[in-house]
Amino acid sequence: MNRYIRIYLISGLAVTIPSLLLFYGAISSYNLIQLTVLTIIFSILWFPYFLLKHGNGKGLNISIIALAVLWAPIFYQVVGRIVFVRTHGGFEGSNGEGSPLAFLIGATIELYFFTFLSLALVAGIRCRVKARADQDAEVK
Repeated sequence: MNRYIRIYLISGLAVTIPSLLLFYGAISSYNLIQLTVLTIIFSILWFPYFLLKHGNGKGLNISIIALAVLWAPIFYQVVGRIVFVRTHGGFEGSNGEGSPLAFLIGATIELYFFTFLSLALVAGIRCRVKARADQDAEVK
């Protein structure tokens, strides 16, 4: 469990630190919608960490659900980009519109977040499976 808490912390920091630039941009441009969305994302990400850190029994399940909630839209976007490349045979549409560089920059940023969230999600699921196996072993 301690290993999972460390992985969650590292992944959370890896996601939060670059996102703080967006948060600062939202504050400086008075973008209330972006500020609200980022605040919700930070809350979803860090509330389970505090539950895990303080030994709450439901912290593991809540953290896995929170990671899945943050991971799912990025997974959808990554799959969409893969389908786009397979369909169009490249990084721009068939009509020539779109920028391959913008596509690559967007994909790189998404994969950065996707990698850390996936790492934490897999670690959480492994920890949950191990905890379930330990519970089953105690029952028998």
